[in-house]
Amino acid sequence: MFTFEFPHEANRIAKTIIKEIAANNFFTINSSHRHAKKAQCTFIKFQKLTIKAKKNPVGA
Repeated sequence: MFTFEFPHEANRIAKTIIKEIAANNFFTINSSHRHAKKAQCTFIKFQKLTIKAKKNPVGA
């Protein structure tokens, strides 16, 4: 599990993951169901990490 020093670190990582997913065309209309599902799972995990980081900033 990641620990973030600041909540914005979670957002930065989230944007990186989203860019990588987009670069791999997971969200295109032609993507297979499997790829779409994988991208969705990654995004949900990331949202949970972001929420956790906002609730528990290190050193707060």
